[in-house]
Amino acid sequence: MLRALREIIQATPGLHLVFAGGGPFTRHEQQFIEILGLSARVHYHEASTPSLVSLYQRALALLCPSLYEGFGLPVTEAFNCGCPVLSSRATALAEVAGDAALYFDAKNILSLQETVTRALRDPALLPALREKGVLRAEEFSPLKCARETAAAYARILGRPTHSF
Repeated sequence: MLRALREIIQATPGLHLVFAGGGPFTRHEQQFIEILGLSARVHYHEASTPSLVSLYQRALALLCPSLYEGFGLPVTEAFNCGCPVLSSRATALAEVAGDAALYFDAKNILSLQETVTRALRDPALLPALREKGVLRAEEFSPLKCARETAAAYARILGRPTHSF
C-alpha cells in the first residue's frame, strides 16, 4: 500500500496517512517508511474509541485495503462518523458497504492508485460517499440488530414479537 501511494502522498500537500490500531510500527516498518521518504507523512495512532471517532471525523476517507474481513467493523464505524470509505472488495467489506464505498482491487497497485486519485480529484465524490455511508450505517445500528434478533427468537419460540 505504501509503495502504491508514495507518489500520491508526496504530490498532495497536506495529505497524511494514519494507521490506527494493530500496535506501533515495528522497526522494520519504520525503516521502510523512511526509505520511501514518507516519515513526515505516515503516522501510527493508538486506537481507543474516542481517538478513532476523532480520526474518522477528521479523515478525508477511510482506506481499507483488507484481503479478508470477518464483518467489516471499521467500515461501519467510519460510516457512523460520517467518514467516506475507499475499500477493497474483500468478502464482508463489499457486503457491509454496499454502494456507499468506492472499491479497488487490493492486490492491484494500479487499482488502488486510480481509486485514491479519483477520490482526491473529484470534488463531488467524497461528499456523496459520506452521505451514502451515513444512510448505510442505519442498516447496522445496534437497535436494529437487537430488534431483528428479538424477532428471530420470537419466531423460533412461536411467540408474538414485542417492540422496544
